Formats: sequence, structure tokens, C-alpha cells
Amino acid sequence: MKCIILLFIYSYLGFGKFKVDLSTYLSKESVSKLATLLSFSPSKFDRVRDDSLEFVRLLEEEGMITPTDISVLTNALRSIDQVGIAMEVLRSFEGNQIRDPSVPDVVPSELQRKHSILVNALKEIYRKRYSGVKPVPFLHDTWRCVNDIFVESKIEVLDNSKSKEDPTRWSSIKSRHEMFTKPTFDRHITIEGEPGFGKSTLLLQYAYEWCTPSTELPLNNSYIFILLCLKDVTDTPNIYDAIKMMLPEDLPITREDIKEIVTSGYWRVVLALDGYDEYSGMDNTSSDINKIIDGRMLTECIIIITTRPSCLPKLQSPTVTHCKLTGFDQGMQEEYIDKTITSVASSGIKELISRKLKENVILSDICQVPLFFATFAHMNNMGAEYQKLNSVTSYFTFMVASFLGHLENKAMKFSRGQRRLIEHPGQRLQMAKLAFDGLVSVENKLLWRQDELLELLEPSCYNRYISAGILLEEEHRGYKMIAGRHSDDQMEITTYVRFFHKTFQEFYAAHYIAHLTETQSEDALMKTLSKFDLHNYQYVMRFACGLKPTTARVVQGYLSNLGDECKTFSILCIMEQEEGAVDSTISQLCSTPVKIFSFQTRFQQRSTIQLLQTASERNIPISNVSLVDCFQSVDLKEECICLSTGLHLPRLDTLQELDIFGEGDLRGKARDILDYSARCVALRILK
Repeated sequence: MKCIILLFIYSYLGFGKFKVDLSTYLSKESVSKLATLLSFSPSKFDRVRDDSLEFVRLLEEEGMITPTDISVLTNALRSIDQVGIAMEVLRSFEGNQIRDPSVPDVVPSELQRKHSILVNALKEIYRKRYSGVKPVPFLHDTWRCVNDIFVESKIEVLDNSKSKEDPTRWSSIKSRHEMFTKPTFDRHITIEGEPGFGKSTLLLQYAYEWCTPSTELPLNNSYIFILLCLKDVTDTPNIYDAIKMMLPEDLPITREDIKEIVTSGYWRVVLALDGYDEYSGMDNTSSDINKIIDGRMLTECIIIITTRPSCLPKLQSPTVTHCKLTGFDQGMQEEYIDKTITSVASSGIKELISRKLKENVILSDICQVPLFFATFAHMNNMGAEYQKLNSVTSYFTFMVASFLGHLENKAMKFSRGQRRLIEHPGQRLQMAKLAFDGLVSVENKLLWRQDELLELLEPSCYNRYISAGILLEEEHRGYKMIAGRHSDDQMEITTYVRFFHKTFQEFYAAHYIAHLTETQSEDALMKTLSKFDLHNYQYVMRFACGLKPTTARVVQGYLSNLGDECKTFSILCIMEQEEGAVDSTISQLCSTPVKIFSFQTRFQQRSTIQLLQTASERNIPISNVSLVDCFQSVDLKEECICLSTGLHLPRLDTLQELDIFGEGDLRGKARDILDYSARCVALRILK
């Protein structure tokens, strides 16, 4: 009995004192904001409205504060911008802790020593990564800290309780920090984004913030932040081996030490798994990575997974928080220019780029992708050439030429001004076959050993594309192969090579498909196209259509055989072709009703909007546009309709009929809808 009483005192006496202290920290305004954030019912809200002590009691009843954990409360305080109060509350909680004497009061010294070794090594690795970021590859002598170029793009979070038809199921968060501070976020977070949307850069920014902690940022010294690139985790099913391989070979720490640190419970662990779509072991359900993803391992850690929308993990924790990156708006584009282009000569570049994007609809759409906008911003000396960039294919062709052109300009200094051909056809074909063979291989090959690649490419070709930044070299550490098995303790460093970005590999693979048009029958080429998953390799098909009309005809035939599910994608491929070929197809598509639904992805909606914009610009009649459960509002200043996904449907001068369907009451927005309709000069019918 005495033992029970002592345990009660040790567990709750200090906690009781903390609860009294907590009630003094919380103002009426704070209580009101917290109750709203924590989704208290109206009856509970009335109960605590004017009584902070009653609010504290309710927090305990709801399990939001316990004698061992108040993280829900402190995260909520940070979410309402009460960082200072959160720190005071945490200090009070720690100061009032009365521990069970049988439990160690502090971290065992030996474990603390190992922790320091691991953390210091990780921070040194991350410093090298985040200090050596190139805004774009052709800026050979420009290395920037990730914090100096990072611009936070819009992040949306899915509410799983709402149906797919509900336009409010995706909502924006104020900041990336809410992933660690918002109580509604699960420990498992999936971040999806199309190629080039900045998933890896976001995680690298988190690494920077962990290495340079601040009271204003959630990732402080109480965390251990572990960032793994899954394309590097190939033959390593054990997560602790994967972490160990990141570290210096002579570091006095074993995989067992790492496991002890991660699972001890003394520190909050964030495990960031970057690039699930590039993970070769996704079908191996017994691997540690997949066990972690579906909640069978490291359940107390915060798990962050990044991937393409088309490659979400099949086995995930049912409570996973699902986020997506949606790209740059104009304000974010301007912020990027302010941070990265600082020379006096470039003082007017913001206005110039803004004008160029407004003049070119296709280019404007492409530049919503952060990676592509960054490249465009640094190619600010292109003059009037940007007007010719009327497709993703033409943009990438120009971008590759710019990469190689910068290399040529640099070489001119040493070659007495004798310019060589920017891209030799033979070298391009070597690159094209390399890219194609990698994407159609069983393992979806994105990395090559350097010695392997030098057998596939001529040395001059290899050196040229490495120097231009289109190919990148990376050093990977792994366990040596001894007698056909991985060694348990002997490690080696191997140089691997990859394309600067996966989309560049798709660009060169499309060149090889265009080449096959000359050597294969139409049936054989369609069989070749079937090797590509449209969701994973949409750019391959788009580029192939833009490179050669005969290839485009075969691709369109292949897509038409797949049925209505590929209609939206087919539109994108059509937009890649020469203007004459495109106009007749657009005219045919716009002669029947064009519908935009709430359940469509932003990718699908943007494709349709791009089709409509192009039709309007080319004076092609648009018979009917129907907005089904996706209308949100009208922005008369910008002359556009705002959709529930955040996309905008601009004024369409050739639109003849507009139908708006929705469950909500549109009467309050009727005047704005009429004003928008009046500006569509050909509009005759509005429903």
C-alpha cells in the first residue's frame, strides 16, 4: 500500500502543481483560440470560455495533457503563434516533474555520449548538403545555402472525413512548421508533389533548421532528424544499416547503437524518407522501409514520406496525414527572384519575367513548377526567344541547349572563340538510349555505377554532360560484397551517376522513342509505349509528341485505345505539337461541352484550363464550359473564376455558353458571375 501511495505522489503531485501553473499562463483569448483549434464542441466551449482552470481540467479529461506528455498542448500553442507561452509551459512542466525513483532521472551517460556522436555526424553531413545547393546546374560556380534560396510553396492537407466530391477536403496550412506543431497532424505524414515541385528541397530546409535551431522553429535539440534518400537505399533492407551507411566509416558507433538511440524514447525522432517513387524495394513488404510506412515499426517516430502523386505507398498507416505541394504562385515567384537574383543589372528582372509569363500562357503554366521557374529566372538573357516556347517540349529543348550553351561559353575562353556544335546527334542518341533503357527496366533504373556508365557512353559524351550539369555524380557508401554477400562491417565508397532531375531522363527517353519511329512499325512502337506507366511517366509521352509529328500520331492512337481515362492526358500531348496540327484537334475538342469536375486533380483541371486558354487565344470557338461542384468565387480584378482547387479559369473571349452547377447558394455571387460573363465577349448563354 505504501508503495502505491508513493507512486501516486511521484506521478501526480508535481503534475497537479503544473496544472495550477498552467491555468495562470492561459489568457481568455488563448483559451478561446485553443478551444477552437482543438475542435471542442459548443457545450465544452461554453464550459471553459471564462475559466482557464476548467480548461486545464478538460485538457486532462480529453487526454491532451498527461503526467508524461503535454506535446499536444505545446504544439497547439505554437500553432496560434504563442511560442513564448509554449516555452514557459514546457519549462513549468519539466520543473514540476517528480519521477519514479526506479526510473533514471537523466539519460544514461553512455547513451548520451552515443547520441552526441550520432547527432554531430548527421549535422555535419547535412551542412555539406544544404551549403552546396545549385539553383540550376549550369551555374557551375554558384553554390548557395538552401536557406538562401528556399521559398515555401503552398502546402495543402487532406481532410479524410470529407468525400471526394467535397471541394473543401483539401485546405491550405499557414506554414511547413505546422507538420510538427498542429495537433491534428498524425505522426505519419505523406507529402506528394509532381516532379520539380520542391519535395527534396523542403526536407533539406528542415535539415537546415534542425542544424541551426531557434526558439521560433519547432525542430530543436530535443529532436533527432534523420534524412534518407530512398533511391540510395537499394540493397539495404535494415533501416539502421541505411542510417549507418550515411555516416563516416570511422565513426565509433554501431548499428546497434543507432537502434538504441532511436528507440530509447529519450528524444523525439523525425525520420524523413525522400523519394518513395524512386525506392526500388517498394514491393518488398518485409523491408524495414515498408514496415515503417505501414505502421509496423518505429511507431513512436514522426515519419515523413515524399513521393509523386501517382506513386503513393500502398500500405500506409490508416491515420496518415496526407499533404501535397501545389507549386508557385506569382508572389512566390517574386520572392524567389528577390532571394536569388541580387545583381544591380538584374534589378528589373522581376517585372521582365512577370511580363513574359503573362504574354505566354504555356510558359506561365510550366513556371508554376518551382524547378522550371528557377531555371527560367536564371535564363533571363533569352531576349525574345521565350515567345517561341509554346510547349513543355520547346521549353525543355531550350533549357538543355542553355545548359550546354553555358558550357560552350565557358569553353570559348580556352578555344580562341571557336564554337562547337551544342549537342552532337550521336551523343544525344547515346544519352537517349541510356535514359530509355533505364526507365523501361524492371528496377526503374535512375542510377548507374560510374564504371558501368562509362561502358555505355563514350568518355567525351560522359564528360560533356557531367560538365553541363545534365548528369550528376554522387558518392554512395555501402557494405562490400564478399563471396556474393554483403559484408557486415566492411564498407566501400562507390560513385554513381544520375540525371539532374528525373524529368530530364524522361526528356532523353522521349528522344529515343522518336528515334524508334524511324526503325519500328506502328504496332511495335505501340508495344514499346505500353512499357511506360502514364501516371509515372507523363512527360515521356508529352515530349515524344512534341519532338516528331509521326511519333505524335502513334502516341495519340495509343492513347485513344486506352479510352476516356486518358482524355485529359491526351489533351496535354496534343498541346505539344506544332500549331497547325494542334488547332484542328482543339477545335474538335471544344465543339462539344468541356467539363471541369470537383473530383478532378489539379493536374487534370489545369490541363483542361490550358486547352481552353489556348482555344481562346487562337480564336477557336468554345461551345460550352460546365463547372460541376468546383466553382468558388469570381476575381473581377484578374478577370477569372476561382475554382475550389485554387486554380483560376481566365476570361475566355470565344466561350459561347457557361454552366455552373453546385450545391451551395450562388445568389450572393450572382453579380460577380454576371460581370465575368459580360467580359467573355462571345458568351450568349449562362446557366
